[in-house]
Amino acid sequence: MEYYFEPDDKLDRERYAKFLETLLLRCDDYRREDSDGAYVIALDSPWGTGKTRFVKMLRNYLEGREPKLINGKVDQSIIPSPSEDRMFDVIYYNAWDTDFCENALEPLLSTIINSDVFADIRKDAKKKEIWDCFVRFAKGALDYSIEMMPATTPLGYVIKMIFAGYKKTKEKPEAPFAAYEEQKKTYRKFADHFEKVISATGKRLLIIVDELDRCRPTYAIQTLELVKHLFNVPGLKFIFALDIEQLSHSVQTVYGQNMDAQGYLCRFFDYFAKIPAPDRRAFIYSLIKHVDKRKEIFDSKSTYQTSNKPYEVFMDYAYSMIRYASLSFRDITTLFETFEIMLDSFLGRYRSIDAFIFYFYLLFLKFKFPSLYNILISENVDPSDVDKYLEGHKQIFIDSTLRGQLEIFMMNDRLEQAGFSVYPLDYRSEIPLDSYGGINSITIKENGEKHHFKFQRITGGGVKKKQARIFECDGNICLNYMFYYEDMRKWSKIKKLTPAQYFRRQLEMFDFVLPAGEAKAGR
Repeated sequence: MEYYFEPDDKLDRERYAKFLETLLLRCDDYRREDSDGAYVIALDSPWGTGKTRFVKMLRNYLEGREPKLINGKVDQSIIPSPSEDRMFDVIYYNAWDTDFCENALEPLLSTIINSDVFADIRKDAKKKEIWDCFVRFAKGALDYSIEMMPATTPLGYVIKMIFAGYKKTKEKPEAPFAAYEEQKKTYRKFADHFEKVISATGKRLLIIVDELDRCRPTYAIQTLELVKHLFNVPGLKFIFALDIEQLSHSVQTVYGQNMDAQGYLCRFFDYFAKIPAPDRRAFIYSLIKHVDKRKEIFDSKSTYQTSNKPYEVFMDYAYSMIRYASLSFRDITTLFETFEIMLDSFLGRYRSIDAFIFYFYLLFLKFKFPSLYNILISENVDPSDVDKYLEGHKQIFIDSTLRGQLEIFMMNDRLEQAGFSVYPLDYRSEIPLDSYGGINSITIKENGEKHHFKFQRITGGGVKKKQARIFECDGNICLNYMFYYEDMRKWSKIKKLTPAQYFRRQLEMFDFVLPAGEAKAGR
């Protein structure tokens, strides 16, 4: 999938792209005295912070590509052409997609050689000659069998060129230094020809290597060594988008835990850049706008006595949970993607901010604190001990409404036996419209926008008596801010369940694969 700063920059990172553009344009001014050849930047950011999205936006920004938008979204079926006055050609290479290969050179060369960056050279008669010279050099340097690879792909020639020294060493053990010198010569010629090809494009060439930290340790190290030795081409630029900490672990896996991994990595890079941490609130707000396609949150009923709009109330709760658990941006995205599915499946019809907050809270616990979630739905808990179960989670803002919802959630009584009160949705009220010690049936008759609610319970004692109360309203009532019109419509099917059983059913389809085990509170 392609991304562009307009409209995909949810984290206000275009300004950082402009900084990198300046760095790439003037990198020769910032070199160390002992550095020459390609200029290599490490773009460091932890896992789940949006590196891939950023470098794809950076590529399209540097190449001046402008997407076609349909209703404010990018039309992915059309790949826009780069602008004529661009200063960079950019090749994007995802290393993790190819670490099934035996060696790291083959897929990297394949990506470069088959890139559209060199399409004009292959079409232009004069420039094509430079390209063909590069291919002829590869053919002449290698004992290559063209049957091993499609005739249109010069990749095999180059690969065997690089490893020709190894073959010669085996064939002529009496002259190992000659083989070594031949290998060095081959490296130099490859770099010289690559430099000529880049020069023929009339543009600067940037190669973005993404997700190297996720690769096999040996594969990741091979890639770094190849860039340092083989692609040491003047005028060539590299950006490695990675997590330095994770890549350091890969290095230690190969060279031992006592290895100074970060010191080792420093020799591969001319500059260490770090993507600025974005504003989580702004990111959450952008996700709420995205998932709220039908305005369920923005236009929902709010009973909160505040001047804040419903989505602002929801965002305050969501931000409190996310900050508390130190969720990564990838985790946040995963959580909201699942919440979006929930909205589309059933929750969007509730149109109540209380319902959205409660379901989001349960989803959050299921995602990042599954042990606590499983305890709460186990039906072996005492509602009066809610504080005990939430101990250690006090940094999450839990008001009286959410606390009351949790107490009902933890009740062991079946719904038909539980005590409920009827509350309005249009305003916050401490005094219910009515209360019941148990609700045996709920009958709803619709009359246009009006609904007639008939709540009936059967009292105990020697003589069972039926008691009923009828409300006429537009559906804006609920039971303890827990059960809404959509729930009351199916009361006869759910009344034998406990609250925990019912909500477990509501959430059972919305599962997660935890990225790195259960979160530790307050990290």
